[in-house]
Amino acid sequence: RFDLAELVLGSGAKTPADAVDCLAARMLRVPLALETRDAFVAFLAKELGTDSLERAKSYMEDALRMTTHLVMSTAEYQLV
Repeated sequence: RFDLAELVLGSGAKTPADAVDCLAARMLRVPLALETRDAFVAFLAKELGTDSLERAKSYMEDALRMTTHLVMSTAEYQLV
């Protein structure tokens, strides 16, 4: 099992947008469509209840896993 929170925070991510960009960069060969990216950022921010990853540090793993699942469900992921 790998630690998504460690991966995201280790990349220097500070916001849900940074986290989505980090996950997409690790899993995709092509960029996410802007509309899809924005939807994932909104989803993650809602799940975390904050725009600060530092505040969500102790409980963000599940939200990151759900977001990762969303990324893996995109057409862009299928191109890998």
